[in-house]
Amino acid sequence: MKKYIILLFVMVCSLIRAGEFEQWTDKYDQLIKSAVSSGTRQGINSTLVDYDSLSKNPVVQDLYDQLETIGDPYMLKRDDQLAFWINAYNFLTVYKVSQEPEIEKLTDLNGFFKNVWKIDAGEIAGENVTLDQIEHEIIRKKFKEPRIHMAVVCAALSCPDLRPEAFRGEMLDAQLADQLMTLAT
Repeated sequence: MKKYIILLFVMVCSLIRAGEFEQWTDKYDQLIKSAVSSGTRQGINSTLVDYDSLSKNPVVQDLYDQLETIGDPYMLKRDDQLAFWINAYNFLTVYKVSQEPEIEKLTDLNGFFKNVWKIDAGEIAGENVTLDQIEHEIIRKKFKEPRIHMAVVCAALSCPDLRPEAFRGEMLDAQLADQLMTLAT
């Protein structure tokens, strides 16, 4: 009987944590939809991000702060984990640029001894992370999904477009396929 109570407790905790990720993803999805639109810049048709409005939007800081205390992403199902890490990477990229509205692209934050991908980007579930860690040590190494190169963004016209919606585990395969097709056209 004691074993079943412990199992039930673990299942309830997992559901609560899964709901926490879903709430963060829903809020991120709304934020993206409010700040992303199709347009043309420097003669290139692209998805454009309104970083000026993001720099003034309190939801940006709220999402950033929530990442610090969010549960362990590895408690999620595989596709939900991958969707979360892609969203977290993209959000932290958008966050960095929105905090420095005078820059044109993320690499403008590089310095002589500073690489924007290798400095702290934020805290996820109590751990400081860099964009490099998320992309190479988590996403690429753990998931071995080549289409992520069409999904993670670097806030420049030369990078894949920021998807105008959050990635979601239940739609991930279709969303990644769409990203690939969009970039190919």
